[in-house]
Order: sequence, then structure tokens, then C-alpha cells
Amino acid sequence: MNYSNYHTHCRFCDGEGEPEQFISKAIQKGFKSIGFSSHAPLPIDEYWVMKQEELESYCNTIKSLKKKYEEIIDVNLGLEIDYNCDAIGDNYKCFNHLGLDYKIGAIHIMFDKISGRHLCFDGPKEDFETIIHEFSEGDIKKVVHSYYALVRAMIKDIKPDIVAHLDVIKKQNKDNMYYNEEESWYRNEVLETLEVAKQYNSIIEVNTGGIARKFLTSMYPSNWILSECKEMGIPIVLSSDAHTPSNIDFYFDEAVKILKKIGYQEQLVLCNGSWINRTL
Repeated sequence: MNYSNYHTHCRFCDGEGEPEQFISKAIQKGFKSIGFSSHAPLPIDEYWVMKQEELESYCNTIKSLKKKYEEIIDVNLGLEIDYNCDAIGDNYKCFNHLGLDYKIGAIHIMFDKISGRHLCFDGPKEDFETIIHEFSEGDIKKVVHSYYALVRAMIKDIKPDIVAHLDVIKKQNKDNMYYNEEESWYRNEVLETLEVAKQYNSIIEVNTGGIARKFLTSMYPSNWILSECKEMGIPIVLSSDAHTPSNIDFYFDEAVKILKKIGYQEQLVLCNGSWINRTL
């Protein structure tokens, strides 16, 4: 298989290992390309984001490795950029000058205007319960709407190449604890979001990270969402959201079988700075 992975987290944020260790593993696995997407610095205190003072070193490190390995593997510099205007304003605009090869857009944070607190949609269960009961008046529909509305706004404002883990909000929804994806109100939120993704030529990420870290037994997004993406002609890219070099292709073989069953035969990959189709 001609695999690649553009969603990786090394020691510059909440991942483990030096970038070169990820590259070595990618070469060992026969990858044609690899991208680094550390969590971009934010004006809030979160353990998982890169420190502002590390940003220059991160960019210089990846650019140096790109040159070092240019005859062996295509190394790309990216960032996973979080978005929430209420909590972090237009902070994302400060990354435009870095010479990134690509941007991944993501939503992790919900900000409560009344209390001034922020919590992560995909954080501990206790945090998700707080988002429901204290931030959203106990209304799970309000939580879901807030999340997908942020995804839509992020696509419009950041215009990322890749939309990360589209339905990451399902992380705490094991056994339909809070909502059922079959319900029309939930599906409508997703479909409205896919329409925006299509309009802005976004790539939807097929992310196996939730399985790798044993949060879930299925990928982001759910299979029915991927079927809708296929029907709408929305392109995909396969990633493992790797936080260690060993997980760089976690569940990829299984994911490809699922994608082919849905109807996908190709994914997009970066080649000399351009996104091109490559057979799965």
C-alpha cells in the first residue's frame, strides 16, 4: 500500500518522540510522504498545545528534515489549528506567514461566555457532562449544534486543507449514552456541515486515532457520514492521528477495506505541494 499520514503529533505538543523517529518509521513502512501537524499555540492554557516559544523551533526542525530526506520521502510541515472565536479570537491568522505546506482545522474547545471557562468536547467524561449541564442548560441538542456550528465557522474562516475528526463529539457517546446518530436532528447537523465542507473544497479526514487510543471501536467520522461524503463527491485523506511513531499506520489496512466497501478507491495526498489523487 502507498500509505501516507498528515496528522501526527510529536514531542512538540502532546505526542511522544522526535519528528525524525516518525520519519524513520514512515520510511520503514514504505510511506511516500508524511506530514507533521502539532497542535498550534493558543492563548489559553492547555497541556496538549504547542508552546508559543517552541513554534519557530518546530517549523525549522521540520523544514530541515524535509531537506535532509527529500530524496527518500516527502516531508511536509503542517499545523492542527484549533478554532473558537469566543475563546481564542482570530489567533489562527498569525500562522499564515510560516510557510506551511497544509493546515488541519479542528474543533476541541467549547467556551462558556457566562463563566468564562473553556472545556474540550473530547476531554474527560466529567468535562463533557459540564458542557451539557452547565454550559448548555442540560440540552444535548444545544451541545451538538454548538459543536457543528463551530466546525462550519472554522471551515469558512480558516479554510483548512483538511477537516480533522469531523464527529469527534461522539467520543463520549458510547452506546448512544447522550444521543442517537440515527435521529434526524443529528444527521441534519452533520449534513449541513458536509455541505459547507463541499462548498469550500475541504478534505474530510478518515481518522483512526480514537481506535488507536482505545476510546472508540470505530473511526472518525462514522461510516454513514463517509457514505454521505462519497455521494457528495467530498475527497478524503486517511490518518491515524499518531501520537507515537509506532501508531503511524494504525488500523490503515482495516480502514481501506471499509472505505472501498463504501465506494472510495482513492484518497488525496500531497505531492510537491499539490493535492493529488492516489489509489487506496
